[in-house]
Amino acid sequence: MGRRHIYAYDFIRAIAIIMVVAVHCIPGRAETSAAHFYNTLFQAALFPCNVLFFILSGLLNIHADYESHYLDYALRKLRSILLPTLVFMFINTVVDMVGLPGADFVTIAKQFLTNSFSSYSDSIFWFVMAIFAMILVAPFFANSFERMKRDACRFFSALFLVFSALNLVGFYLGIGFGWSWPTSMFFIVFLLGPSIGHIKIKHPAVPWAIFCACVAVSTLLIMGGLPHHPADDNTPFYFLAGGALFLCLRQMGERLKPNRFISVISKYSFDIYMCHIMLLPHMPDFLLMTTRPLAHIALTASVLVASLIVSIVAEYLVIKPLQNLVSHIQNGLSSSAES
Repeated sequence: MGRRHIYAYDFIRAIAIIMVVAVHCIPGRAETSAAHFYNTLFQAALFPCNVLFFILSGLLNIHADYESHYLDYALRKLRSILLPTLVFMFINTVVDMVGLPGADFVTIAKQFLTNSFSSYSDSIFWFVMAIFAMILVAPFFANSFERMKRDACRFFSALFLVFSALNLVGFYLGIGFGWSWPTSMFFIVFLLGPSIGHIKIKHPAVPWAIFCACVAVSTLLIMGGLPHHPADDNTPFYFLAGGALFLCLRQMGERLKPNRFISVISKYSFDIYMCHIMLLPHMPDFLLMTTRPLAHIALTASVLVASLIVSIVAEYLVIKPLQNLVSHIQNGLSSSAES
């Protein structure tokens, strides 16, 4: 079931997690029109980061051969995704509750259960809680989406974008849009991962032009006062921007020599995602610097490095030992069953 390691995907994953950290580090205060424009522009440019993760996850998990080894596949995902997620959910729960009146072990345990079961779907963990089931069912969709024909992919994508656009139009008009899509919009992006991953770029300027055009439209809509879901990237502009950016980054990654720093960021991107929001309030206030771009860059770099350090420590002190313990128990049970 092993697949060839591709550095271009490491590059995409690393850039995507840097974008995630950067979008959460956009300076909150916007006293001037220039500052407001800066915040809006980078919000529009960075929000497609989630689309990158959904595309890449679909590309890496929608494979028909996984269906014939599904139990092994599912157990690997439980160890590599669910277990670290629960660890960071517990850490976040403890951090949130330390210092509160009556915060004993039982209270924290109850709150952890509530958070991990439902409450954290409104926090940074929404992404993991949304994509985990997609990854579990990915092999069962492989026969339809892994080798989808070009014309079928075009028609399917066009329908998806039409429904996404109509949903946005209904939101603007204040009347909604009742003709629902069969599944969540992000699940479609996930399913289209293999098809997008197989696209060959003949004209490199085209995906860059699409990305820039989508960012420009999103920026103008938000600046114009239209409710363009500024905190929700579930719009056709972000879907198109994310798909185009994926193609651009993949091409860049294929041409670049492997970089150790990029590989490390990629390796711990999942952990960085789950801990960076927890660290952000405790970082030094770089917003007193003279220019907004420098403040944004400084805060993003500081949060990224701090999150990477915490991720490495958590990985080796907690997550890896737990994963090894689960693997040991699993191997023991398998040996007992065979004997």
